[in-house]
Amino acid sequence: MRNRVIAATALLLASQTAFAESRGGHVDIYYVPSADFEIDIPGFGSGSDDGDGFGFKGLIPADNLAITAGYQSVGYDESGIDFDQLRIGVGMVGPTTSGVFVEYIDADLADAPADGFGIQGRLAGEQFYAQVGYVTLDDDSEKIAGPEFLFGIAIGGDESVGGFIDLRKTMLEGDESNVEYEFTDVRIGLRIKF
Repeated sequence: MRNRVIAATALLLASQTAFAESRGGHVDIYYVPSADFEIDIPGFGSGSDDGDGFGFKGLIPADNLAITAGYQSVGYDESGIDFDQLRIGVGMVGPTTSGVFVEYIDADLADAPADGFGIQGRLAGEQFYAQVGYVTLDDDSEKIAGPEFLFGIAIGGDESVGGFIDLRKTMLEGDESNVEYEFTDVRIGLRIKF
C-alpha cells in the first residue's frame, strides 16, 4: 500500500506541472473527524464502530479531461480496525469539472485487501460539489458492490488557498454472503487551488 501511496502522490505532482495552465484543479489535505462503520451479517446480527483518520485527494483538469487521485486512512476505535483506500481515476468533464469519472480503487479493511472500480457522476459549482456513483470491489472471496454518494462545500479563501467540508457514504453488499457494509466519512481540510 505504501508504494501505491507514493505513486499516487507522484501522479498528482506530475499532473499539476503538466496541466499548470488549466484552472479549477485542486489538491486537498484533510482530517476525518467522524468515520462511521456499520456491518450487518445475515444470521449473526449487526455491529458498528467509529473513529477518525486523514487523507489527501486531488483533481487536475485539462481541457475536457480530468485526473483524480486520493489516499485515505481511517482507524476505528473499539475494534482497532484500519481502513485504507487508494483511488486513481480519469473523467470527461466540463468547465466546472462536472462530468463522469471512472476510478480504480485499492482498499484494505482489517488487512483484507480488495480492489476494483467505481464510476462516478460529478456535479460541481463554485461553492459546492456532489457525486453519485457505484463501486464494485473483489476481495478474492467474493464481489462486494453498491452505491456511493458524496456532497461537499468549498469554504472561503482566495484564488490559491481555501477550505472544504464534505461527506462520503459508501454502501456495499456481498454478492454471495449478503453481508452489508456501510461507511460514512465526514472530511474537513485545506484546499490548494491551481
